[in-house]
Amino acid sequence: MSQNDLIAITLDFRDFGKGRAQNSDSALVRPFGVLIDEAKPIGRINYLFYRSTRSFVFGALCFTPGRRLLFFPGLVVRSPRWYNKGQETLYPPTERKSVIDHLTLEPDFESYHATMRDSASTKSYLVTYKTRKIVDNLTCWFGLSLQSEKVLEECPERIEFRFRSPPQDSKRRVDIVMQSREDAIFHIVELPPGSKWVPDCFLHFDFLVDLQKDTSVEDLVPELTTAPTSPPALKKPVSVLDQIPVYSHHVTVPEIVGAIWVVTSMRVGELTEQALIGGF
Repeated sequence: MSQNDLIAITLDFRDFGKGRAQNSDSALVRPFGVLIDEAKPIGRINYLFYRSTRSFVFGALCFTPGRRLLFFPGLVVRSPRWYNKGQETLYPPTERKSVIDHLTLEPDFESYHATMRDSASTKSYLVTYKTRKIVDNLTCWFGLSLQSEKVLEECPERIEFRFRSPPQDSKRRVDIVMQSREDAIFHIVELPPGSKWVPDCFLHFDFLVDLQKDTSVEDLVPELTTAPTSPPALKKPVSVLDQIPVYSHHVTVPEIVGAIWVVTSMRVGELTEQALIGGF
């Protein structure tokens, strides 16, 4: 039996991070899991970085050949709880042994699910959640709430990962890696100008899909937000302000007609979890 090739790939983020890392669990690397596990093309990968006084890995977006939009969150502890506005419980109700790998938005943009992995890298799936249409051509995908930026991975200058491949397929797989990085765009997300994290507040990010790219997102805040305002997501209820500073980041995914918006804000309240993924 012939021995498989060992392929080493180094990703360069010198404009964002510091130091070197070798971490296959990073959101910078996890999008390549489809290639490594199933030898399938993965589409172009676009990276998002959260910037304050330093840069953090916010996540990676990937539009697959099957026309699904994937988001790989850059969480240090990849066991967020889930909530929908108006529900009185968080999901899952007990701790899971699996961790989140990515969120998948279906081609019709009407539903999404989470792909989980256990310690043996075996996949499982959380129940399907519905998206919410805000106005014509604008859909709220999901929201992500964080206790602080420390919940995110710190960005390295370079990160390396390795995988094995049958010798006869090595060139094709390396070509897929190169194609996924070709013309990839690095996006910076930040809080609104003048905002900074303070105690008893949390960071919140709403992900929107805009098929026209002409929607005035700011005019729809706070109507569109998935940010929690009461228990069990928060330790105690908070008042909803009429005006909340937001920063709308236009994220380009070339294969999608339109745009992805990541709307950032600082919210009043104490989260009961390090990270929460929410919807309507």
